[in-house]
Amino acid sequence: MESWAKQCCGTGSPFIVAVFEKDKVVGIAPFHTHRSRIGADRLEFLGTGKACSEYLGILVDPIVIEPVIEHLSQWMMESAVGVHGDENRWQRLDMESVTTEDLPSNLLCRKLEARGAQWVAGDAAKCWRINLRETQAQWLGRLNRSIRRKLRLLQNRAIQTGRAVYKIASTPTERLTTFQHLVRLHNERRNQLRESGCFEFPGFQEFLNQVNENPESSEVAKLSLVELDGVVVAAGLCFESPKGLFVYQSGITLPSKSKTDFVATNPGWLLNLFHIEYARSRRLQFIDYLRGDEPYKRQLGAVPNRVSFHMVTPPVTAAVVRQRIWALAQSAKALSKEVIDILPQL
Repeated sequence: MESWAKQCCGTGSPFIVAVFEKDKVVGIAPFHTHRSRIGADRLEFLGTGKACSEYLGILVDPIVIEPVIEHLSQWMMESAVGVHGDENRWQRLDMESVTTEDLPSNLLCRKLEARGAQWVAGDAAKCWRINLRETQAQWLGRLNRSIRRKLRLLQNRAIQTGRAVYKIASTPTERLTTFQHLVRLHNERRNQLRESGCFEFPGFQEFLNQVNENPESSEVAKLSLVELDGVVVAAGLCFESPKGLFVYQSGITLPSKSKTDFVATNPGWLLNLFHIEYARSRRLQFIDYLRGDEPYKRQLGAVPNRVSFHMVTPPVTAAVVRQRIWALAQSAKALSKEVIDILPQL
């Protein structure tokens, strides 16, 4: 989060609110401000936006959730009207990728609404998760026959023969080299697809590079690569928690001989297969592919994990006016899309 705040916060700044019980921190709202051209501040979670973080939320001691969120909501409403100084004013709170199980974040919205704020919620982009508490046989049994055959061929022709090797970086030098492979492969693949890669966004590469260089991050941030016949064909960055593995970013390449070599045509599938085997070896409960509806996630047996976005507007005239303008702009955008979709049919 510190690395993200330094590189990706833009014109805003951290807006971290802590709730204390005597001298003990019992709650943290890890927000940052997003400053618009007209100077109005919007609050978002640290790590949001182009960093594409999921499962963001408010951190609270579970024993005191209710009083912590009560104090937090009161302070935030007072801040919106200027009680705590102009530097703490805000005109909208945007929280994305919040799970339904995140009681503190959802409770904050309800508390703010009860104090007069406007609260809008809706479905955000789904995250996709494979349940590793199933046995290998149960997992494979749920997959399409053609996918099972593909995985079996990759196991037989690549992994068991030693053609494909999975390496997780452990030393600082290995982490740096693997990160460089990740950036290169990701950019090359995006260029092949004529798309913009995430590493092209200002500050994104520097943000992850700082995370990678932090010695303490190696226990959580897992950089890995796949070598096929001694050549790096895929690289990935995952974040490991005590319960699961979160597949955050990857890059693959297609070798020139890919048209005739089945294994070489599937570097992404090899990487995913290795990720799953790694997670099972660590006795993790799930592997999460985060947001995005890419077909391979469903093909691998991942199921959607619902997350929501929340938008809260305090009862401040300028904030309410801005919210109405935003709503009109969204309606106009939706109408424009409908017109574009209809025109080819006329």
